[in-house]
Amino acid sequence: GLFLFGEFASGGRDDFSEDDYRSVMDAYDFTLAATMRQASGWGGDLRHLINPATSRRALSGTAAVTFVKGHDIDQEPKNWTPYVYDNEADELLAYAYIFGRREGTPYVYVDKYDHPAIQAGLVFNNLSLGKTETWLFPWCNQVQLAWRRGKSMLVALNKSAHDWIPEMIPTGLMPGVFRELLTGQQYTVSANGEIQGYRVRPRQASYLVRE
Repeated sequence: GLFLFGEFASGGRDDFSEDDYRSVMDAYDFTLAATMRQASGWGGDLRHLINPATSRRALSGTAAVTFVKGHDIDQEPKNWTPYVYDNEADELLAYAYIFGRREGTPYVYVDKYDHPAIQAGLVFNNLSLGKTETWLFPWCNQVQLAWRRGKSMLVALNKSAHDWIPEMIPTGLMPGVFRELLTGQQYTVSANGEIQGYRVRPRQASYLVRE
């Protein structure tokens, strides 16, 4: 009944063979952890998180254990600078990213487990298992990302300091009423897939699930 996984601390995917680690056990995705930290830092670009395995910015497949913080990073942050976030908001956005993506098994460090944003993300992750991943490229830029899981779920990240009101586009979501998991707010998706009145708060993530 235990979930076993290994650790190979490296920010570079070429330092070991993915075939080797996947044939033995799942492993921490240090490559993606470093990519997320770079993308969220000053002058970083969140678009580097779009399909990162194709550009060798992450391990591929579901055998990667994705994480934001671990016990070593928490206890010795000066020794783990490439993985340490400047503030809690960026850290929570990174968690939202690993909860929302199709690949990887998310790992949550104990210091954040009871945070409302983490609990909402875990619900989203569990509901999205097995669903396809589709990036909404018109909404993706240096400080904002959005993608769809199947046709009944959507996640968006807003790193900017201002409310994000995305332009009205057909998202591919099925029509109906959707609920934002963190705030409980409801949105209506029209017959052509546009989300009526959608807004993502500053420095936060948004998880939409069809009611």
